[in-house]
Parts: sequence; structure tokens; C-alpha cells
Amino acid sequence: MEKNLNLFPQFLVRYPDNGLKNEEDKPISISDDAFEHSLFAMDSLLHVMNISLPIQQSPEAVIEFTDTKTYPETLRSQKIIYLTSEPDYWANTCYQLAHEMCHYMIPGDVVSTLRWLEESICELSSCYFLLEFSKYWKRLGVSITSSRTGAPYYLAVEEYVKNSLEKNHPLNLNSFCSQSPEILQTLEKFCYCRETNRYIALRLLPIFQHFPEVWHAVPLLSELNANQPLLDALKQWLTLAPKESCIALQEVAQLFGASISLD
Repeated sequence: MEKNLNLFPQFLVRYPDNGLKNEEDKPISISDDAFEHSLFAMDSLLHVMNISLPIQQSPEAVIEFTDTKTYPETLRSQKIIYLTSEPDYWANTCYQLAHEMCHYMIPGDVVSTLRWLEESICELSSCYFLLEFSKYWKRLGVSITSSRTGAPYYLAVEEYVKNSLEKNHPLNLNSFCSQSPEILQTLEKFCYCRETNRYIALRLLPIFQHFPEVWHAVPLLSELNANQPLLDALKQWLTLAPKESCIALQEVAQLFGASISLD
């Protein structure tokens, strides 16, 4: 089955007609009502993301549920976003979609040495926007409840984010700009260190919550030059960023041990 989202019709959501297979290799079917609820959850997520990122102006894309991939994936050139969650597990679906949509909002490839920063910010996108999603459903008075606890589903979303953020690997970020520690060199070669990405997201979260306009600078990550130290990349990002994002980017730089002045 497939259907365009209501608020963001440029996105076609597709679920295989023969269902997805579970861990026992048995197909998981989904009812029409469950599919509609899933579409409503995705529309709600993109609504809150659109406040900070240009979702409404985004090019069309297919959002496809699949069991042929191990992890969610965005293929920007093919205009397709793969999700590996079960559609009626809305917290997990929206967590994956917020991450992948953040990738999709960056219009080009980010240089390899900064892909770890992109991955960390996309992980941040999941946490930040699911918390906004929870607030939105609370304001709407959405009556859907958690099948596990019977509590309003927006509370289950908050709990999902909390549990996700606890799975992190703490490290000293303050040395990233001054000493180029071994962990940074590892991240520059292999950006998918999930627990490290999540720790960086955890540290970025209060900055982005205090200065939500900083999201306006995220699509500019693809404009940063290759073959430059992290400090120079952060300086270039600050130079390219819109004015409303600059104070927050200064705090991001401070998180990584750099002090960058506004010219």
C-alpha cells in the first residue's frame, strides 16, 4: 500500500503489499487503519520539523518501509528514504524518520571528515524533534494511548527519547579542536559510532533547545570545504550561517574547545 502524506504531499509513503518479515521470517501485515495512524504520526513529526527546517520546500521523495536493509538509509540522489521500523511502532518510526529527514535536508554530500558531525546532528534531530512531537500531540490532545502502559502516547515518546539518549559513550569533546584526539581521528574515518554520535547529540541538545534558530545552519554543512581542521570548518560554518544561528554556533565551537569571535 502507498499514500502521500496529507500535510506534506511531496512525500509518498510506501509499505510492501506482502508485508515486512519479522525476526522469525514471518510476514507482518498492517491494517488500513494502522497505516493511516502511521501517516498521521509522520505528518505530525514533519510539521514540528518544518518550524526549524525547510521541509515544506523539500523536493519530493519516497519514504519506504523495508526489511531488506539493516539500518535506515537516505539516498538523496534517488529521492528515497528507507525506514526499517514497523509502521505501527510510531516512536521508532518517527525516530528513524527525523534522523533521515535531517540528512535529506542537507542538499549535498558532507565532506568525509565531517560526516561524524552530520551523523551526530541527525541523531540530535531524532531526539530534539521527537520531544517537540510529544509536546505537539499533548497540545492537540491526541487520545491515542500506549498499548504497553495505557498512558497517553506522547509520554511514551518522551520515554523512548530518554531511553535512547542513555545509550551513549561519554568522551572529552573539549579537545577536538586543539589536540585532534584519537577518537576524532577515528570518527573522521568511520562516522557511524552510534553511542559516540548519541553522546555528542546529548551535549548539543541544550544548545539547540535554547537557540532553535541554529537548525537554519544545518543544511549548510554540505558547503564546508574538505581538507581543513575542525576549527577551520567551524569558522567557515559560522561565516556561512545566517545571523540568527551564529550565537549558537559559537557555543557549538566552545563545546569542541574553540573560541570563535563574530566579525
